[in-house]
Amino acid sequence: MSVQAPPDHLRNPTGAAICLSFTAGLVEMAGLLGLHGFLPVHIVVDAPLALLAVGRAGEPWIARALAIPVFIIVTTLLAATMRRSKASLRLITGYLLFFQCLMLLAAMALGVILGPFASVDQPAAVAAALVLVSAMAFQTLGASTLWRDGAGALILDWTGLVARLGGGDGRPLGIIPRLVGLAAFILGAATEVTLWPVAGFWSLALAAAMSFVALLNFVPFDLSRAAEDFRRR
Repeated sequence: MSVQAPPDHLRNPTGAAICLSFTAGLVEMAGLLGLHGFLPVHIVVDAPLALLAVGRAGEPWIARALAIPVFIIVTTLLAATMRRSKASLRLITGYLLFFQCLMLLAAMALGVILGPFASVDQPAAVAAALVLVSAMAFQTLGASTLWRDGAGALILDWTGLVARLGGGDGRPLGIIPRLVGLAAFILGAATEVTLWPVAGFWSLALAAAMSFVALLNFVPFDLSRAAEDFRRR
């Protein structure tokens, strides 16, 4: 008798959406506060700000000018790697979120060790900014791949992603799920504003933790099965 594969759905679609939107809000506000107005999530805004800064002597523009090119390079390399992988899309997304956690911790380390930064164009600040952009590229690529459209390329809509995965019908979303995602983003940003005066770049550890919690919805971990596999070795 053949064994039917389990459906490739998320275990907790709403929870995953909230965690990832919350993470995006934390990271966005960390860039605004710690990197002098740099936007690691909505990077399309950084481009016109860079153009504006070029015309003003002394205005920082290097990190903002590099944000979109770095995002494109990272997503291109990741997409090429994913095309060669034989793993399921959901498992690949789990890997993407795992490495996002590591990159958020790397950005935290740069800020804690080398910060605070007097300008976003300091070499260490540019490195921290681009690591944050790369971390969000990992998250966004998972959304655009699983969602199978271009909406997740530069604008995060994890609520739309998980609603489709959880329901499996691909119907258009109502306004309520989108408002939930927006509320989680704003809550993440507000949490970062509260934590920043006390924790500074250490607060990115919370963003990494929330990303890891969302990861568990993509890569379910069965303790009993893991123990059984360990005993068989």
